[in-house]
Amino acid sequence: MTIQQLLDQATEPDQRAAEAVEEAPRSRLSALIACAREQRMESVPFEMAFGETVVEVVLTEVRGFEWCDLTATAPPRPGNTEDVRIGANTDTVLARFPVDRIVIDGEHPTAEEWVQVVALIAAPFRSDIVAALWWIHWGRHVQQLKAATAAKNEKEASDG
Repeated sequence: MTIQQLLDQATEPDQRAAEAVEEAPRSRLSALIACAREQRMESVPFEMAFGETVVEVVLTEVRGFEWCDLTATAPPRPGNTEDVRIGANTDTVLARFPVDRIVIDGEHPTAEEWVQVVALIAAPFRSDIVAALWWIHWGRHVQQLKAATAAKNEKEASDG
């Protein structure tokens, strides 16, 4: 047996141990990623008057990176309280919100129809839509983090 073969053989157990240590976090991270991908997107239904007709509108969350891209390209207008609520120009965000995430009385509008609908939505219902968008993209995630952190702290305290 050559010296190199002896050295290789001697270092193999250490390499295997190091690989096992690396593999455990990788598999945990892979599991977390898979779990996050499987998480269903939140939907928020609400009613609004559209002209003289009451319609049900359902908005479904987009992924975080999509929301960040959408709001980053629409900076808030100074002094607009609705814009301040979500940190972006609400009119632009509403007009650009993906129509495959919008249902009005059971139908997805086309992009052209949605732009027309947005132009005709009365102020109080615009406010409802902004609140719904804020909730599904920010509020619920913050609430989930607080609940998970509290549960983790309680568990750690009971484990002693």
